[in-house]
Amino acid sequence: MISTVAEDADSRLVYSYNKVVNGFAAKLSDDEVQAMEKHPLFIRAIPADKPYKLTTTHSPDFLHLRGSNGLWKKTKNMGEGIIVGILDTGVTPGHPSFHDTGMPPPPKKWKGHCDFNKTVCNNKLIGAKSFLKAGAEELKHVPPNDVLGHGTHTASTAVGASVKNVSFLGIPMGEASGIAPRAHLAVYKVCSDISCEVPDVVKGIEAAVNDGCDVISISLGLSGAFTGYYNDPIALGGFYAILKGVFISTCAGNEGPNPSTILNDAPWLLTVAASTTDRQIRSTVKLGNELEFNGQTLYQPKTWNSTMLPLVYPAGSGPKANASKCVNGTLDNKQVGGKIVLCDLGVNHPLEKVMVVSEAGAAGIILVTQEDNPGSTNDNILPLPASHITYADGVKIKDYIRSTKQPAATLIFKGLVFNTSSPAIAAFSSRGPGNESALIIKPDIAGPGVSILAGVPALKLPIIFNFFSGTSMATPHLSGIAAIIKKEHPNWSPAAIRSAIMTTADTTGIDGKQIVDYTGYKDIDVNAIIYPAPPVQCAKVKAIPEEQLNYPSIAASLQKNDTVTINRTVTYVGEAHAKYEAVMSVPKGTSMEVVPSTLIFKSLNEKQTFMVIFKRLGEGPKLTMGELKWVSSKHVVRSPIAIST
Repeated sequence: MISTVAEDADSRLVYSYNKVVNGFAAKLSDDEVQAMEKHPLFIRAIPADKPYKLTTTHSPDFLHLRGSNGLWKKTKNMGEGIIVGILDTGVTPGHPSFHDTGMPPPPKKWKGHCDFNKTVCNNKLIGAKSFLKAGAEELKHVPPNDVLGHGTHTASTAVGASVKNVSFLGIPMGEASGIAPRAHLAVYKVCSDISCEVPDVVKGIEAAVNDGCDVISISLGLSGAFTGYYNDPIALGGFYAILKGVFISTCAGNEGPNPSTILNDAPWLLTVAASTTDRQIRSTVKLGNELEFNGQTLYQPKTWNSTMLPLVYPAGSGPKANASKCVNGTLDNKQVGGKIVLCDLGVNHPLEKVMVVSEAGAAGIILVTQEDNPGSTNDNILPLPASHITYADGVKIKDYIRSTKQPAATLIFKGLVFNTSSPAIAAFSSRGPGNESALIIKPDIAGPGVSILAGVPALKLPIIFNFFSGTSMATPHLSGIAAIIKKEHPNWSPAAIRSAIMTTADTTGIDGKQIVDYTGYKDIDVNAIIYPAPPVQCAKVKAIPEEQLNYPSIAASLQKNDTVTINRTVTYVGEAHAKYEAVMSVPKGTSMEVVPSTLIFKSLNEKQTFMVIFKRLGEGPKLTMGELKWVSSKHVVRSPIAIST
């Protein structure tokens, strides 16, 4: 009888934890949980019935890493000796991105191992483990191979080795490389091809920390599943990691562009939004009146002859009210057959729009970005001649359609184009404020996350590099940046690394204009990071108002005539004897004062405190943005400001 009970308990125990949390994951009934809650040592039970979701080249050039003036050459720093852990769908061993030519053995602190059945790891891919015990029984002994491509893509983005002469569907792409190509890689498969179960994710974080990872990259999230950071497994695991000196980079989520859709918004996590780069695979829309509008698509058909075709913007009512969005059941051959169809994004997935249009006999499709995120477009793989254009250009094309009885258009496929206007925040990228701490600005930073070319397994397509989009793709860019900073400043805390990333980022694009849909978070400036100004350190403090958390960004909630004073303490990490002057971009409807307005540092690691005093002057917008810059003769440190009512 005792043996039977023990066997039953063992079969229902999924994991025991003694690092991230003191507890366990088990299969329990509601009655059993209620009984356990009566125990005097019980703290809480977190349901694990909702799995996490995955949040789905040129980046080193775009981020000024490569080249004679790039960061890699100037600092001779490509992440050597740093271990980056990727929690994802696994990895493809033997992929060119994970060759170890010139790589030294892993550091002596490394405690992990490889769980592949037949393949051995090398000095690049130094570890791989599977944690799939919380899912179906047949997954418990699955090796950490990647069968989706998501994990291989994120891993090669963060730390992939240099691979020359990469191409995609016949289009030459040049040299592919991760952000920290000389860093070591450890992979933790916490996602099957079906889901990412909460207990597996927690165990993966615990293993990555125990194995000796310096940076952990998590491109997973779950919207609205947890109330309170103490109930959020990634927040809990991330807190444990930073206490051990491990940096955590997480995705903001792909639920945008609506506000308060952000995931992973705990203040100790780096929360990463997705932005565009200056590379496009271009398809240009040419109208019958000779006007042209540049868009994007990965599919560049060689047999398309760019002949003018009838152009239609479908409209309907009743059951066909969503015809303009090309929803299933709203189009027919009589309406769109042989024509180019203009479709608004929204309601259904872009690929479904293409299938609906194709099945109705259309010759091509033009996808128009939504009004609430006008700036970004994607070069999706669409199995039909296509172009994805901005909202503003879509308005002009609709005006043209209404102005003539026989609107016509064609598509011109131009291949790879560089130095386009960028970055813009991606339409899909989740927005703040956070649901738990509205006065801590989130996301923290934006990184390249639209049409990112990186390694994938050769599964259904005969390709080993593919384009993915998502905050999942932006997150490993910042993980790689964190690895480079950790190499340059091995004694910096995770908070110092995050502060350096946030306060030295750019708020303007390559054209000198403000980043499209910029709302406090910024795009990476890697050269400023390595030669940074003072990072803001999060000290051990008692409970305080959230706006007083010593965070790199500043936020406050003010009603008419309200005044608030916010304190920040900075630690100086540059050369001795530096003077910084405060330069303010004052949020509309408020007054702002910085005391003192000058900071003079005389020694390394010197700390100084300043106050920022805000007053709401009258009825203003519900949310208004500003900026505080500390400017020296060599550096600029930026803190975004958000004032809400």
